[in-house]
Amino acid sequence: MQLFLLTRDSPSLLSHAVFLSLTLQTTLLFLISGVCLGGDVLLSPAPVNGTVGGSVWINTTIRSADKLTLVRWTFNGSNVITSDPDGVRSGPSYRDRVRLDPHTGSLQLLSLTVSDSGEYTVMIKKTPNDRDVTGKTTLRVSETVSGVSLTGPAQPLIEDQSSANLTCEGTGSIITTEWMKDGQPLSPSNSIIFSADLRSVSISPVRRSDSGEYQCRLSNPVSSDTATYTMTVNYGPENVSISGQNEVEVGSKVTLTCSAESTPPASFIWMLNGRGTGETTASYSIEKIDSTHSGNYTCTAWNSVTSLNTTVHHHLTVTMTTGGFYRTVTSSLKIIVILVATVFLIRRSRSSRLPLLLPLPYPAALQQLIHQLPSKENQGYQLRLPTMFRNFSEETRRVFDRTLSGREAAREPLRLKQGNHSTYDYAIRFRTLSASCDWNYPALYDTFYNGLSENVKDELTSRELPSDLNALMALAGHTDARLKSRQRERTPRFPKAWDPVPPPQELPLSSPEPMQIDRT
Repeated sequence: MQLFLLTRDSPSLLSHAVFLSLTLQTTLLFLISGVCLGGDVLLSPAPVNGTVGGSVWINTTIRSADKLTLVRWTFNGSNVITSDPDGVRSGPSYRDRVRLDPHTGSLQLLSLTVSDSGEYTVMIKKTPNDRDVTGKTTLRVSETVSGVSLTGPAQPLIEDQSSANLTCEGTGSIITTEWMKDGQPLSPSNSIIFSADLRSVSISPVRRSDSGEYQCRLSNPVSSDTATYTMTVNYGPENVSISGQNEVEVGSKVTLTCSAESTPPASFIWMLNGRGTGETTASYSIEKIDSTHSGNYTCTAWNSVTSLNTTVHHHLTVTMTTGGFYRTVTSSLKIIVILVATVFLIRRSRSSRLPLLLPLPYPAALQQLIHQLPSKENQGYQLRLPTMFRNFSEETRRVFDRTLSGREAAREPLRLKQGNHSTYDYAIRFRTLSASCDWNYPALYDTFYNGLSENVKDELTSRELPSDLNALMALAGHTDARLKSRQRERTPRFPKAWDPVPPPQELPLSSPEPMQIDRT
């Protein structure tokens, strides 16, 4: 505060003091009247929002215990409602849908319509001696957003080939449109283009990264609605590979797995050495592997939507674990067992001095091996295979490794007949020929049975045939041996007195009657 000392010698200073005093009084008067007469009568500067069919309050900031002297609300110059000493009057279009708070001057509008949107003005006088105070605000009435839908392509999308258009539609007062992908805002790019009204999005060409969940949200200040669309971009197969062992031992379990990057997931076809395996899953398992499973495995991954396929290769080597002898003899272990049984029968024939017809053209080295078997008298049953291993392997390979290919190999078992030879000889020959053809088990079973001699088949008709081929061979051999035994029993065991005693016969070096093809 400044103090001025007034004297008669300073008239100009006196005039300035008077002016400042009057200015201060006027300012204080306006401030006091502003507070007392409604300087705090204010409306929110932000728009007021309402929903069609709903209600809304337009509130003032006055808080008075007494009834206001005058309150008048107007909309575009027309009376909405007026409260004064003469009473309360509402405009024709607001009758029964407007309310007024007499202490605050706040206005409530009911049953809103879109036409109620606009600027509203209020004039308030607290007491008859107060001046009028006015305020303005804006009301926005919106229809509720509903029925939002998001549509996309009906046909499958293929990467780098297809384009996608997403369209968002809905009803109500739509003010804002927002796009999201996988929960993140969707932004325009070289391949993503928005329409001018933001109601549609074009993606061309589509990439696998465009796959995901798209969201469209339509809203206004009082409501919103969201729709989703899941887009899938098909591609592949790519990066196809086979994982698994490269070398395994006989009898092991092997699992090869084919993998590929593909949408939808790829289908698989497995082949071994150019032949189908029948396996169509991603994993190819072999519980107990043998030498026939060695070779080149191929996996072809195929996509049913993109119509693309990719083939990869994997080489698997099956190693033997039974030593050099097993690797030398290329026939299966079952053939070796039958050979051992044949040698045992030869020993029995020699000890009983009965003639034996050999079904195969056994070479000299194999004949020598048979003759070196111990006789019944010395009871020596130790077979010295190591000393004759080399000759035995070479002769076995030469006799039994008669590999045929194609249709020739497939026809050989059909043409084979037992004829006059023993069932065991016929079984050995049948095993040798069938090892070179790719027949299924029932075909081998029926072909072996049809090739048996009529006497053996007649004897088997009274028996129940086993389902296993090995068991059938054993039963047929046993039946044939019984028939020949009965035939020997019917033949006189001692020569007549007038017949000279025949000299003992030695085992011939070759079969007197080799097995004939197509002979019955």
